[in-house]
Order: sequence, then C-alpha cells, then structure tokens
Amino acid sequence: MKKLNFILILLLLPVAAWTQDSDSTIINLVNKWWSGWVEKDSTAFIELADENFMEFTGNHTKRLEGKKKLLQVAKAVFPLLEIEDWKLEDPKVIFHSNTAICHYFFSEYGEFGGKPFKDIGCATDTYVKKQGKWKLVSHHGTKFNKLLAQE
Repeated sequence: MKKLNFILILLLLPVAAWTQDSDSTIINLVNKWWSGWVEKDSTAFIELADENFMEFTGNHTKRLEGKKKLLQVAKAVFPLLEIEDWKLEDPKVIFHSNTAICHYFFSEYGEFGGKPFKDIGCATDTYVKKQGKWKLVSHHGTKFNKLLAQE
C-alpha cells in the first residue's frame, strides 16, 4: 500500500506543479493594474479588484474602500491624469495558500491637472484567489522622500 501511495504522489507532482500559479502570474496582474491607470481603462479595475478592495497611498489622506469607490475615483482622475512613462522594478512575490503578496518599486512621470509630477516609491499588493481567479484586495503605496530618491 505504501508503494502505491508513493507512486500516486509521483504521478500527481507534475500536475500540481503545472496548475500552481507562478510569480509571473501575479506580476502580470500588477502590470495590468498599472496599465489601467496609464491607458485610462477601468476594465482592469472591474476585472481585478475585489468588492472589498482597500487602498492607501500618498495620493489621499483617507483609505479608499470598496470597488465602487475605486471606480468613482478612477472616473474623476482619468481626465486629469497623463502618465508619460512608468515602470515597476524588482517585484517579489510570496504565496500563502490562496493569498499572494507582491512588493515592488515603482516610478511614474507625467502630469496631473496640468502640473508635472515625478513619483518614485514602493508598493505592496495583496491578491486572494477566489473561485479560481486572483482578486486584488489591498494596495498600499509609499512615495519616497525626494532626498532618498536622489541617492
């Protein structure tokens, strides 16, 4: 019986590895999220954001709560925002069962409300797998102090 169980485990290992999500799965979702802001396309937010999405960044002083509020903010921000260039660097993904946490560095340049901006910082996105799909439940971004950014 032990030999049969061992053989079954060996046969199932490739299937488990094949179905397991990789770092690139989550990194692609993070890039899709950022592209939604660049392209002013809220379909990425509709697809990726969990209904109970929460965000806290240096762009506002209160926590943004809920997918509905996110879509309202996006609709208000899109006419004011022109991102000329952006990039994400050094993403690290950690999986915990049905949760994936991605930490990365970001930079974005452009105009907001006709005024130029240049933001660099780090962010953490937390995804939870629900009904076979990864949903973004939390985004937290921190802009770096301008002096630190020059080092």
